[in-house]
Amino acid sequence: MAKAYLLTGLSGSGKTTLALEIFKKNSHFPPILVLDGDEIRSSLNKDLGFSEADRLENIRRCGEVAKIALQQGITVLLALIAPYDKGRRLLQHILGDSLEIIYVECPLRECQRRDPKGNYKKVSRGELKNYTGIDDRYEVPTNYSLKVNTHRLTVQESAEICSKFILEHNN
Repeated sequence: MAKAYLLTGLSGSGKTTLALEIFKKNSHFPPILVLDGDEIRSSLNKDLGFSEADRLENIRRCGEVAKIALQQGITVLLALIAPYDKGRRLLQHILGDSLEIIYVECPLRECQRRDPKGNYKKVSRGELKNYTGIDDRYEVPTNYSLKVNTHRLTVQESAEICSKFILEHNN
């Protein structure tokens, strides 16, 4: 049975990099769909902003897409910040026992150092508001199934840990 795996963490923690590495290295899995938060926000959810209500609607829509994919036997990797416990509970409600949460842990300072999209710099210049981890909260998940410390492990090591977890739970 296919499952969905939410990779949640701060911007810059490595969620998308990790999801893409898992995808690339695991052709032996059933089909995999990577739902990347940035891609979804620039297409399906481009009408949404970053208020709490819009963030929850973003999660809901991603959950509904994941549900459709799961019904077709496709494993789903959701690379989403998913900053609020309420949003993760909503996703759990939509996907039920098919959802596993992987907490991609990385300290804020390291995420700021990485700053792959330059957003932390924009926040410091006052160009971005309501940014998760800075002036909007990130509620660290307490009910995760797996935690990966991307600031201590390489991408390959992190992907290997996640891949083993997925293989164990995807049957």
